[in-house]
Amino acid sequence: MIRGRGRAARETSLGGAGEESKGVKDDGGGGFDLRLREAAEGNVLYGGDAGKTFLLEAGVLDAVERHHQGERRRCGGGVGDDHNNVLGIFMTSLLNKIPQGGWVPFAISAVFMTVMLSWTYGRSKKTLYEAERKMGYSELQDLLSNPSLYRPPGICFFYTDLVNGIPPIIRHYIQHTNSVRKIMVVVTMRTLPIQKVRPEERLVVGKLGVDGVYRCLVQFGYKDIPYSEEEADDYVASMVGKLREDAETVEEAEKLESAVAEGVVFVMGRTILRANKNNKWLARFTINKLYRFFQKNSRSAISSLGVPPGKTLQVGILYEI
Repeated sequence: MIRGRGRAARETSLGGAGEESKGVKDDGGGGFDLRLREAAEGNVLYGGDAGKTFLLEAGVLDAVERHHQGERRRCGGGVGDDHNNVLGIFMTSLLNKIPQGGWVPFAISAVFMTVMLSWTYGRSKKTLYEAERKMGYSELQDLLSNPSLYRPPGICFFYTDLVNGIPPIIRHYIQHTNSVRKIMVVVTMRTLPIQKVRPEERLVVGKLGVDGVYRCLVQFGYKDIPYSEEEADDYVASMVGKLREDAETVEEAEKLESAVAEGVVFVMGRTILRANKNNKWLARFTINKLYRFFQKNSRSAISSLGVPPGKTLQVGILYEI
């Protein structure tokens, strides 16, 4: 039992190992002193973990900054390098705590850092590949004007991550199926850094310069409730209604309305990345093993749109980078 719960007890609980016996009368237990010493050792151990975590955090922030800005500014690079040097010196002074268990948080942080960098590297390669091989309006017009192309009635929604331009998955789909619906809408989902998007600003639509081809940008905030499968019909109706508002002629508006009644199909692209032999072994391992594993176990943002599985067609394509 610990006597004296006033100032002495508070000093004991806050003062650490240096004041472990101040204001405390030992009744023969001895356990209190042992716990204080263990807590003091734990405090030093946690400091070592914090140093290694800060170093990893600096590396992750530097990688994210390079990803978003392309290259760092000269002044920013100097500040970041000095910050990393200070953290590195601090970490080396605590390396003696690694055999006592300090390597566990460091290993966990390294795993999460590997996941983040692998996913960011794979996504950047995928975005660059699609941007370099996206379709032009003239190429799409040539494909749609092919006499052998079958154009069944209805409307087709293509889902893609490419905001600007026509994704190469559409070229792949038309060339291998030799058919496409008379009305084609390229849908892209984007999450904005705001809580909620106003209903009148959720859908941004426009024509892509080819007759019967449209683009729709679906915008969500990070606290918006996504569509469910039961609301898929309402989602399609609102999208077609937005397209009708922007129709240039009455005939175009009627064509959009009749296309919904004739049939709706949703086409989702499934891209697989594969690194070619010209890449270094680390790049091949990151793309072929790590990123592919994360991609198989990830959830697409398009799934939040509540696309009905019975009307969904998935098209696979291989990107060799």
